[in-house]
Amino acid sequence: MKSKSIWVAGAVTVPLLLLLPAAAQDQLSGAVRSNAMVQMFAERGLECELLKPWESAALSGMVAQDMAARSADQMQLMTAEADRLGAETTCDDELLNAWIEGSARGFESEMLPPFLVAYAQMAQMQNPPDVFVETSGTGELSAAVAAIEAKIAALQADGVMPEGGQSWPEFEARVGEFIAGFSALLDSGDAASAEAEEARTMIRQTVEITELWLLDP
Repeated sequence: MKSKSIWVAGAVTVPLLLLLPAAAQDQLSGAVRSNAMVQMFAERGLECELLKPWESAALSGMVAQDMAARSADQMQLMTAEADRLGAETTCDDELLNAWIEGSARGFESEMLPPFLVAYAQMAQMQNPPDVFVETSGTGELSAAVAAIEAKIAALQADGVMPEGGQSWPEFEARVGEFIAGFSALLDSGDAASAEAEEARTMIRQTVEITELWLLDP
């Protein structure tokens, strides 16, 4: 189950425009440097009020997904580099502002829809995954679904197509297949496996990001 193909958006690929000290370049792979930059953008973007909370959480979630497949040492290096970059980046920093401005449309048109669609589908299941129920902080699921459906309709009216060029019904069906797979996995005898934990993590992220969006769409 390659869940990341649904949840990671291509619109937020990081331009490696910051030059790291030579010593850091020796230690950090390109992927770790990229993740450190995204994490810095997520943190400083929120602190500087350049990003909404859901946008910051989505970026941090993307980093967490990628770093989960890497070593603990790489995770430590990434975190240290994100902290270093953040300490050197002011709110009027040209790169920070340019990157966020350049990515703005991608947040709503590419990054957000998979979370919204997955959330709405789980909210309407007769027996949603336990982790969805445990993580969700809203009791107004019908209102949440209505808000999500209105947002998807607005994106369609604007001519936005899901990433990959699928139609919206095809995209929703594809997300539904992933949700069904997650549910089956979590109900199976492999519920303690690494793959099952990844599914739970994806569901938690979906709930967090969607409910932050609901508070500030």
